[in-house]
Amino acid sequence: MLLHSSKFQWTLCAFFAGALLFVYWPSFQGGFLMDDDIHLYNDPFIINPGGIFKIWFQPYHSAWPYWPVSRSSLWLEWRLWGENTTGYRLSNLFLHFLTGIVLWRSLRSIQMQGAFLSALLFWFHPMQVESVAWISQRRGLLADLLMLGMIWAYWNYEKSEKKLHYFASLGLFVLALLSKSSVITAPLLLILSRFWLRKKFRLQNFLRLLPFFSVSLAKAYNEVFSSMGHQMSLDLKWSDHLLLATQTPFFYLKKFFLPYPLSFNYPKWDFSDNSWSLILPAIFWITCLLFLLRLRRDWASGLLLGIAAYLILIFPVTGIVGFGGMRYSYVADHWSLPALIPICLLISRGLHRLFPSSKETGILWKLGGIGAAVVIVGGDLSRNHAANFKDLAVLSRDTIAKNPSAWLSYYNLGYTQIKSDPSSALENFNRALAINPDYPLALNNRGLLLNRQGKYGQAFQDFNRAVELLPNHAKAYNNRGEAFFRLNRNREALSDFERALQIEPNEAIYYSNIGSAHFRLGNFSQALANYDQALSLNPMLAGISKNRSLVVRELERLAKESKQE
Repeated sequence: MLLHSSKFQWTLCAFFAGALLFVYWPSFQGGFLMDDDIHLYNDPFIINPGGIFKIWFQPYHSAWPYWPVSRSSLWLEWRLWGENTTGYRLSNLFLHFLTGIVLWRSLRSIQMQGAFLSALLFWFHPMQVESVAWISQRRGLLADLLMLGMIWAYWNYEKSEKKLHYFASLGLFVLALLSKSSVITAPLLLILSRFWLRKKFRLQNFLRLLPFFSVSLAKAYNEVFSSMGHQMSLDLKWSDHLLLATQTPFFYLKKFFLPYPLSFNYPKWDFSDNSWSLILPAIFWITCLLFLLRLRRDWASGLLLGIAAYLILIFPVTGIVGFGGMRYSYVADHWSLPALIPICLLISRGLHRLFPSSKETGILWKLGGIGAAVVIVGGDLSRNHAANFKDLAVLSRDTIAKNPSAWLSYYNLGYTQIKSDPSSALENFNRALAINPDYPLALNNRGLLLNRQGKYGQAFQDFNRAVELLPNHAKAYNNRGEAFFRLNRNREALSDFERALQIEPNEAIYYSNIGSAHFRLGNFSQALANYDQALSLNPMLAGISKNRSLVVRELERLAKESKQE
């Protein structure tokens, strides 16, 4: 049969790989986006050839959670692509495509209807664009791929009872958690799949899963309770957290079926207005689950398990526990990436039931028609959205047009204009701070521009507030030090430069600035030592060689005068 021919199936895959490349191409020729700098060219662990050891064995020397698998992939690719963004985005697209392949083949292995349609929905849904086109989301793509590999390996273990499959599944889960902890609830999917496939679950089955849950709990402790966790207070009451936990899965489900408009930052819900609309999602979920529980039909049980799988995977980003990204918005497309998988499966199974066919020609027409609709509609929406990820300026303008309260996008747009259009940059920093007056990065960069304009009083106000809000903000200390330096307040400048260096000990510019402050204070030996350290970290640092030569000249002059005496 043509439909079951391996050659035909892989030819289809090659065609859709080309289609995905066409869809995402508008995002390939652009620059880096938000956070790409700190994940790549500003991360000393990535740019340093010996950083691979620190990524794995010195996790608490990093500002990021312990995700060594995804960071190792970026370390490797930095050696291949450097600052060429196209290579990283091609790699992201390949991981996305490979995840769809694993989804399709794993579902085929258990004779699941709609396996290939599930992959098509996964590949071409526009909510995936944010994860694929944004280099920093490599961690989510890797985690989802490895999570699906874990499930597939465990299904093989259930069929064969081979320990190799069991340990492969456990190993893939560990690697998934070391890519990103968003899949921390995935072991619960193994329980659901057991019910789906065997209609029963025994104590022995649970005991087999204990290592999975142990690993998951250990990672949960590391993420939530350790000092490396990114948990944060959302300034919400416990009742608001519960409302948020029902709002977020409803939002993502709604966006799956109506993916327009998609935005990099969505407006936050206001839980203080006590609107009835805030409790409608809770009513929806309770009604839906009770309705399905009362039905005694196979499709209802399958739908119930699918919804349960969706809620399990979306749970870590519902806001029960706050995390860093939620300071900008309670929802983001890339957070929903793993939870979209069971929705894709449910939709494809539903389409198979709505359009049944027993003959191969009928199946081909059905797959062709539905698949074409998915590729054309989803591909067009995805391609248009991918164009917004060309660079940070384009993405910020698109976000502001869709969400005028997106203070982060005003800041990002201003950040891209600091060198090319300082007046517009200052205006956008002002807009960001008008919405969120306590954003330290915007305060720091506005202070930087005010300092360059000679408005030192206003600049110091911004720098002081920035370090008050974020005591470990090294750049704010450095920039305030430069303001002191301009005013010839060299001891105060030196103090700020040294504070910045304590926070970020591998920054060449801080050593250079300390050297300049020592030079003005007449401490030429200390100046030379700091310039040498700056050169060892960054030989191409602007002006460093000239400044060093001035220090050497002064030391030679002092030595000559000493001999004459």
